[in-house]
Amino acid sequence: MKNIFAKNSSGFSLVELLVVIAITFIMTGVLFANDNKKKATADVESVARQIATQIRAVQNDALTGKRIGDEYAKTYTFSSYVTGYSTSYLNSGGADIGGGLAIDLSKKRVAITANNFSFISPFAYTSLGTITITSSLDGAVKMCVDVTTKGDVTERKC
Repeated sequence: MKNIFAKNSSGFSLVELLVVIAITFIMTGVLFANDNKKKATADVESVARQIATQIRAVQNDALTGKRIGDEYAKTYTFSSYVTGYSTSYLNSGGADIGGGLAIDLSKKRVAITANNFSFISPFAYTSLGTITITSSLDGAVKMCVDVTTKGDVTERKC
């Protein structure tokens, strides 16, 4: 006759299972922490490239004398603010002649320093300045977009 209460030694004990589960949770936490750092870096780099590209586009418009409707713009402006940026085109009297855009970057989880660059047609010279993009996820992740008085636009880690 078989004893139904005999101890069966095959399988895992509760302690062994708890140790495996704890190790799994620790490894998952480390993986997610690294993933957030990668997301923060990717967001900041993406926004820095986007801003530098838009500054170059506004500068190119000033060099080529972009026409808005039936009027040529004299001043081409790029403005950054905490959650995005905008462009505008001004005639020789300083009035906005339309054709600009406003971009909201709040979904990118970044903060942007406020700055203003105006390119005067036809030479597209501007003021010296830097725009700093900082991650909202990790404040240590930053990139800068530098603009020189001759209009050179560069991206760098800062």
